[in-house]
Amino acid sequence: LFKAGVANAPVFNWVSQSRRDGATFADIQPRLPSGFRTLETGPLSDLASPEWLETAQKNQKLAFESSPASRIGDIRAPLLLIQGDADNEVAFSETIGVVRAMRASGLGHLVSQLVFPDEIHGLACYSAKLEAAEKTVQFLQDQL
Repeated sequence: LFKAGVANAPVFNWVSQSRRDGATFADIQPRLPSGFRTLETGPLSDLASPEWLETAQKNQKLAFESSPASRIGDIRAPLLLIQGDADNEVAFSETIGVVRAMRASGLGHLVSQLVFPDEIHGLACYSAKLEAAEKTVQFLQDQL
């Protein structure tokens, strides 16, 4: 379908990214608050019900099925991943997850990474933006 792809700060798995975002729709175990003497376990009080676990599992399944992670074996074209390792919107571990999954699926030869140390979401420094644009053009010219 595609001859090549470029993903900037890709969300690879909506289950893991939603936990980073603080979403609770699919939490089996919500993050513990950081305050003293707070040891919440189980669902948040607004989500607690007899159906909570089943609902959370359904939501996790939907989030995963909506993620590229669920279709990693379908990738057939070279992919360039670009992200700053200090991204404040998309966890850098999402990019790492793509690379690990592709390697584990025997697709490691299709993935390339361009990582910018200390860069945030969208790349703040002009030099980083310029390099990302130039490498994207070069990658697409090489593939197409």
